[in-house]
Amino acid sequence: MNARTLVFTLHQIAGLVFGLILLIIGLTGSAIVFWQPIDRQLQPELYQPSLRAAASIDRVLDAARAHYPHSPPTGLFLREGNVHIVYFTTAGDKRLQVFVDPESYRVRGSRYWEESLVGVLYKLHYTLLAGEFGKWVTGISAVVLLGLGITGMVLWPGWKKWQAGTKMRWGANLRIVAYDMHKLSGILTSLFLAILGLTGAYFMFYEPFRSAVYALTFTSEPPKPVSTPSAGVAPLGADAAIALARPHLDGAEFQGISLPAKPDAAMQVRGRFPEEGPASRYIRVFMDQYSGAVLQVKDGRTPNTPDWILNWMAPLHFGNYGGLFTQVMYLLVGLAPGGLFLTGFWLWVKKLRRSRRVDESRQKLPV
Repeated sequence: MNARTLVFTLHQIAGLVFGLILLIIGLTGSAIVFWQPIDRQLQPELYQPSLRAAASIDRVLDAARAHYPHSPPTGLFLREGNVHIVYFTTAGDKRLQVFVDPESYRVRGSRYWEESLVGVLYKLHYTLLAGEFGKWVTGISAVVLLGLGITGMVLWPGWKKWQAGTKMRWGANLRIVAYDMHKLSGILTSLFLAILGLTGAYFMFYEPFRSAVYALTFTSEPPKPVSTPSAGVAPLGADAAIALARPHLDGAEFQGISLPAKPDAAMQVRGRFPEEGPASRYIRVFMDQYSGAVLQVKDGRTPNTPDWILNWMAPLHFGNYGGLFTQVMYLLVGLAPGGLFLTGFWLWVKKLRRSRRVDESRQKLPV
């Protein structure tokens, strides 16, 4: 078996085994490219824009706690139009979102993210609605997608003869038409599919992926920021923490705050530079939740090499690095795994039937 035959066999097996899963992941990925405007249209009462952000984040959190007193909030984040959303983790690991008006401090409404239409699509995309097992399946599928993208590029017939790789023979029989559709859609999308596979693996296997990037760039991982509990000292309020973090945000717009779930966990204040690119517009300030001491600052504008690589993973996965153009392109690329699986599967079935007919004809020959 030569190298090309081996690559083709691996490509075919991976496509047949994971093709249906990748079809589902691709279709749901296309559906959530524009999840934010879709979500706003579906629930406009929650996303009413406000002229200004809340004067007191503590009051926003208090309103949310009164609405849901069963567990402490895990954080607050601002969306477009100064929409304030407070997050809670509830029983069964569900995420409750409480929307609070930043001017009146009244709760507009709440929902379980997983039960919204967009949330269901996200769960189907990342877990196949199969919990932890589904996460592993989608993570492995992402790695397979990376391999399919690379092997697809290697197998493209256009490397030997340009016309063979780009010609679409509409007047030929269905098998040849399916093959041409497979090779053309494959070469047009294979690079993007490989990128989606790599970045998908980043999301599903975040910690090992992050450690691998640091190791491959020969960079020491910084210590995880931790708080130092003190007897009789209560954690800082959100307003106090944000005030202490302001000088380190370097003029960035306040975007949110993550509240520590453990006594030794750090508090995180997030900022955003609207004028910066998608991989460099965020800044995070990690603080001791008791003293307010700044433990670490992650500025997207001045990252080290591994953080620069990691900062690009989300924009490359969601396609927002080129605005509306790349988002529309990603919507179309998300349809490719389904089309490639269907044409590849049909070609495999046709080849299998042809092989069986040849075997049957041989058996009928006189000895």
